[in-house]
Amino acid sequence: MKNMLLLCSLLFVTTACMSEKDRMLKQGHTANYSQGYEDGCATGQGEAGMFSSFKKNPKLSKASKEYRTGWKDGRGYCKNQAISMQRSMTDDAIRAREYR
Repeated sequence: MKNMLLLCSLLFVTTACMSEKDRMLKQGHTANYSQGYEDGCATGQGEAGMFSSFKKNPKLSKASKEYRTGWKDGRGYCKNQAISMQRSMTDDAIRAREYR
């Protein structure tokens, strides 16, 4: 359990230093894809029960296929990552109770 808290803290610190958009730009994606990815990621995390909510730029979504693709990719990836992290934390909590 302590390891999971440390991991979550580390993830928070590292993601706070670089936005999803900046990370996507650094990987060579376009500005529209990167913005869509960041917005979709926030949406996906919210859908997984994290402290985030729906985020989508309607004008950019209508005008840019790259934004729409990035949004879809970011939503799916971040939602799955958040669910996976929650499951892992739950499994660690169960193992900790069983160990006592």
